Amino acid sequence: MSIIIFTGLGVYYYANLPAYTYEEAVKKVEAYESQSGKSVQVQIPEHREDKLGVGKRSYLSTTHYTYHIYVTVEGESVTHRFDPLNGEFEPSARKLK
Repeated sequence: MSIIIFTGLGVYYYANLPAYTYEEAVKKVEAYESQSGKSVQVQIPEHREDKLGVGKRSYLSTTHYTYHIYVTVEGESVTHRFDPLNGEFEPSARKLK
């Protein structure tokens, strides 16, 4: 019985790991921004707290963090909030420190 329980917990945990690492998220946002032919430069923050933001907390979820992706598009700073679980992202008002 304990093997079944621990196996079930392991499978659940593995199935709910984030689908994207920070680096993969940066590549996805960079590709999206450069589709229109604009020049895009990625800004990688030095500190971890500049990369992560707290999203909605869920007891059964493996993470409640979102990624903050900072890019410069045609000289204008743009920030995207990226959900590592499903790969969706949206513009954010946050600025790089």
